[in-house]
Amino acid sequence: MSHATSENSRPDGFVSLYPVVAVDAPAPTAAEFERFFALKPVFETDWYIHLKSQDGNKQIGLIRSDHDSIPGDHRGNVNGTLVTIETDDAEALWARVQNELSILHPLVDEAWGQRHFIAELVGGVVVDVVQLLPQD
Repeated sequence: MSHATSENSRPDGFVSLYPVVAVDAPAPTAAEFERFFALKPVFETDWYIHLKSQDGNKQIGLIRSDHDSIPGDHRGNVNGTLVTIETDDAEALWARVQNELSILHPLVDEAWGQRHFIAELVGGVVVDVVQLLPQD
């Protein structure tokens, strides 16, 4: 079967792609994503909150870690996952959040061409704020 594709079609069928992170209580974590990273809730229940950026291109879901929609063996809080936020100015964001978030890794320039810091939000969500540096 042949499918014609136009400029506006999506051959993969995707409408969007985003992580859904399991936490004990979505609301406090959502509040930090809103306060520090300007993501706004677009859907809220007591067990799930979906947040998007103003342009709608960046989004994340937060789900209560014991919710029935998560298969039993996979329930529990997020662990071992980094949510990366790429920015044009990691230093400015660092200045805003360094005294208000739990910092796991301070702002540094890495040999692989990134300026970044890592913070932990309420609920254990680990955020790696990254700025790509110009390469020589």
